Amino acid sequence: MNGFVNVVYGVSHRVIRVVYINLLWFTFTLLGLILFGFFPATFAMFAVVRSETISERQDKSIFKLYWKAYVEYFVKINIIGWLYVLILFVLLLEIDFISEYNNNFLNVFLVPLLTLIVILCCTLLFIFPFHVHYRGGILDSFKVSFLTMLLNPILTFSMLFAILIVFLINLYIPISAVFFSGSVYAFIIMNVSLIGFKKIERRNGIQK
Repeated sequence: MNGFVNVVYGVSHRVIRVVYINLLWFTFTLLGLILFGFFPATFAMFAVVRSETISERQDKSIFKLYWKAYVEYFVKINIIGWLYVLILFVLLLEIDFISEYNNNFLNVFLVPLLTLIVILCCTLLFIFPFHVHYRGGILDSFKVSFLTMLLNPILTFSMLFAILIVFLINLYIPISAVFFSGSVYAFIIMNVSLIGFKKIERRNGIQK
């Protein structure tokens, strides 16, 4: 009986922490007026999730770790985040330009551009995990994230599938998004990324 109670307590305790992280993500995104709050709030969420994933201790202050990551990397992560948004925006403009003119010569570039956007989006899934795990530079983050995505297609597709399942649950049960959206996505992405990073470290000698 005590074993069952311990299991229930452990599960409920972890669920509460997941919900708390999600509420912090919403709150600090709004605190930064969304535009300037989304990226640092997401970075801080991944920092907490990483700590929750690699540490067996459950007595850590989530808020202190979240606040420290949010404030310390507020400017840097906003620059990095909006840089990637700008790149995606330019690529989407190129596609819109090609589609509008419907020129046979320009249409040749449509598939490569779409492929590039898909690759970039898949690579971006590993960007936040990279920065909270390695705290490296922009070029290093893109290189390692791209290699992780490219060399681990099964991991990447598994991640995308899990994200899709959570998204559908949030879509059909909207209230669930308030408690189990960003933090659940972060746990999925972070756990998969850590597996991928370990493979890259063994393959390329990248040390944390």
